[in-house]
Amino acid sequence: MSPTILITGASRGIGLAAAEFILADGAKVIALQRTVTPALEALSTKYPGAIQIIKGDFTKPEDISSALASLGTHSLDAVVLNAAVGEPFGPIATMPLDSFRGIFDINFFGVVQFLQLALPKLRERRGRLFW
Repeated sequence: MSPTILITGASRGIGLAAAEFILADGAKVIALQRTVTPALEALSTKYPGAIQIIKGDFTKPEDISSALASLGTHSLDAVVLNAAVGEPFGPIATMPLDSFRGIFDINFFGVVQFLQLALPKLRERRGRLFW
């Protein structure tokens, strides 16, 4: 049976490239991201039945649970935590403190929350995490 890999932020950039690389290797992909792009939809056409696209936010527990529930009876062999934000960006002396809170809410606390929900499924198969 092909491994199943969940990727966050697979709609473009590194996440999209990772999804295509993994699909080309014969694995199944569950893609969780806020935006479904034409490029991501094209992967569904190129790899029919091998990719499941879930529109959602990896910082929301209900969206994470939905992605994990989509596994059904399949195991979770790996997670690629690619979703993140890099903005706002600017001089530390002039950036509002709330800007930093937003970055940490997504890039740190969002990742921790995702892991808390996904680790039980990963541990069932001694799965791998890529961050």
